[in-house]
Amino acid sequence: MLISFTVQVTVIFFMSGRLQTDNASENELVQQLHQWRIAEGYGRAKAVEVFREKVGFSVSFRTLEKWEQGVSSPSNSAQFLLTQFLDRIKKEK
Repeated sequence: MLISFTVQVTVIFFMSGRLQTDNASENELVQQLHQWRIAEGYGRAKAVEVFREKVGFSVSFRTLEKWEQGVSSPSNSAQFLLTQFLDRIKKEK
């Protein structure tokens, strides 16, 4: 007797030691944010300070860390503010 099982698998990729899921648009935004932070030589603490200064966007160090590690994703309103922030930074260069 042959028994067939259907298994639903959620694929999780481990890249560069970071847990990442397949949410392309959210990941792309967070990756752009991470690239900006590294290019400026900012740690997470300095990055959240700059967010607050530039767009009045308050995010905690821990929240930014979770986004960058793929543990959580920015909310819709946070995505909107992050997009504005990144656009503003590009225009200033």
